[in-house]
Amino acid sequence: MRISVDGLMGVGKSSLCQYLSQYGAMIPEPRLGGFGIGFRSELEYLLARNRVWRDNADEEMNFYDRSVYTSSVFWLPEYCYENLSYDELRLLMTTKNALLSDAPLPDLVIWLRASVLTCSRRISERADFDEDTDIGYLCRLEAAYRDEIEYLKSQDVTILTIDCEQDVYGLERQTFYENIYSQVLNHLPKSYTC
Repeated sequence: MRISVDGLMGVGKSSLCQYLSQYGAMIPEPRLGGFGIGFRSELEYLLARNRVWRDNADEEMNFYDRSVYTSSVFWLPEYCYENLSYDELRLLMTTKNALLSDAPLPDLVIWLRASVLTCSRRISERADFDEDTDIGYLCRLEAAYRDEIEYLKSQDVTILTIDCEQDVYGLERQTFYENIYSQVLNHLPKSYTC
C-alpha cells in the first residue's frame, strides 16, 4: 500500500510523515549526499525515488514523503530559473515517462495545502537549506503540483486534500494528525485491512 504525502516545502509533510510512521513504514525522501540543482541532481533524485518506490511494494502501509510521480514538480521551476536547459527538461520528462510506464500508481495521495505566503513564512522560520526559496519559485512549484495532482486524479488515484493553512502545535497538532489518519483509513480500499 503506497500512500504519498505531497505538498509545498513548509506545508508540514515531514512532520506528518513522522507521525504516520507509527502506523506503517515511513519511506523518506532519498538522500543523495547533499542538495543540488541542475540536470544531474534532478536525474539522480528521480532514479533514487523510482528505486525506493518499486522496492517497497509489500502489503503493509507505506507512507512516502513525496511520490515518484510528483518528483517532476521541481523541474519547470528549475527551468524557469535557468538551472535546467530546455533539452535537459525534455530528457528528464522522457526519462520519467519511461520509468513510470509500468510503475504502480499511489493507492492514496495526502495533498497538504497551504498558501504560498504561509509556506514561505514557515520556510524562513525553520532556517534550513530551503530558506533562500523565493515566492516566485513557490508559485511555480504550486502550479506544477496542481498539474501533477490533476494527472493523478485522471488516473483514478484518490486524493485526500488537507488544509494546513493554520499553524498547530502541541496537543492541537496531535489531534490534527489523528484526524488526518482517520481520514486516511476512511479513504483506503475496502479490501485493505489494517
